[in-house]
Amino acid sequence: MSERPAAVVCRATTAERLAYVGAAVFVGAFGASMLPSSPAIAVVAGLIAVGVAAMAATGRCAASWIRTSARSSSRAESSTGQDDRPVRVPEKERDIDG
Repeated sequence: MSERPAAVVCRATTAERLAYVGAAVFVGAFGASMLPSSPAIAVVAGLIAVGVAAMAATGRCAASWIRTSARSSSRAESSTGQDDRPVRVPEKERDIDG
């Protein structure tokens, strides 16, 4: 697998960033409209709007945030000296029926 950082793998174009801004405004407006009747939904929608706005500001995709955390944990495991190569199991041990 490539050793490029996640920011390079998933970089939003200008059109995508504008779409993120539109989505953030839409979700934020939805959250504001839900505030009087359902504050819990309004808070969740507000948090999602903030996350989408952060994606628009940084140009990074949400998937790259997830890949970055997964990649950093795999790097920590490999730095402990554990071998990541698959282990071959003899045919005899692979047979479920015995």
